[in-house]
Amino acid sequence: GLCAAFLSNSNDNRDVTVQFHGHSYDLPAWSVSILPDCKNVAFNTAKVSSQTSIIAMKISNPNYVLPTFLKGHPNSTTFKGLTW
Repeated sequence: GLCAAFLSNSNDNRDVTVQFHGHSYDLPAWSVSILPDCKNVAFNTAKVSSQTSIIAMKISNPNYVLPTFLKGHPNSTTFKGLTW
C-alpha cells in the first residue's frame, strides 16, 4: 500500500540514527525528515537555510488568546516550538 513518513529528532543538541521499516536514518538535531515513500528522504528541515519564527500565545484578554510571533521566549533561553 501507499506509505509516507515523518521522522523527527526533537533533541536540540544531538544527531541520532533511527531504525524505520528495516532501514537506518540519520536525523540531525532538531529536525524532521520527510519520506514520501517510507524509504527515501526527500526533505530534511536541518538542511534548509532560512529564518524561523516562533509562535507564542499571549493572553491579552482572559476571554480569548491571540497568537504572537516572538524571536525567543521571554522566560527561557532554550525555548523552541509552539507555546499556548
